[in-house]
Amino acid sequence: MTTPDPGWLYQHSSILIATVLFFSIILFNELGFYLGRYVQRRTSDEVKSLTGSIQASILGLLALLLGFTFSMSMERFNARSMAVIDEANVIQQSMLHASRLPERESLAAQQLLSQYVDAKIELSSVSIANEQERIRVVAHTIEIQKALLQVSLQSEFTNSVFKLIEHQNTRNALIKMHVPDVVLILLFIVFVASVAILGYSVGLSGSRMTVQITMVSLLITLIVFIIIDLDRPKRGLIKIDQSPILYLQQHPY
Repeated sequence: MTTPDPGWLYQHSSILIATVLFFSIILFNELGFYLGRYVQRRTSDEVKSLTGSIQASILGLLALLLGFTFSMSMERFNARSMAVIDEANVIQQSMLHASRLPERESLAAQQLLSQYVDAKIELSSVSIANEQERIRVVAHTIEIQKALLQVSLQSEFTNSVFKLIEHQNTRNALIKMHVPDVVLILLFIVFVASVAILGYSVGLSGSRMTVQITMVSLLITLIVFIIIDLDRPKRGLIKIDQSPILYLQQHPY
């Protein structure tokens, strides 16, 4: 069993990425400003006006790309959250079906399902970057699934175990689905370019907007941080709510 490479950006913390982006924005804004100041006297009013139009176009592209990326990240986050709820429902159904089995089989099935819930909670706390540990826990859940299938041949219970397998595969797939690195890198490039052209435009005007540019840079960085954090269910500050699974551990049937 192998875990696909989650991507180059995923190997670095979201705080580090946001910090590097912030200082890159500040740097390129300053470079754009000094370049604008350098060519200010040799630039006609017509070119300055055209520069403003180009700036507006880049900002429009930035807004479009930002909305697309945020939507992609939020969609994946919501899908992962719903997958937890769906899996908890399936486990609960399996517990109810297990309680209807003959006493000996019911006891064995309930014990295995209790172990399964514990394993799912353990898996939810393991980072996707920790490949070996995830492989170990996933292998353990598969062994429990096999044991559950051997407990009883009753169709109702067997079907619920098959659903357990299906939902585990769905959750594993969703956890590994991220906004592609190329999309995030393109977003970073457009961010830097937009602030650089903004600095260039300010340089052409001959004035300084240090406070305004710093605020814009900070807001951009915060938005990017949220996008990246939503895309990291195991590493970021924003976590997937595991309470549906935890409830089953605290209130077993």
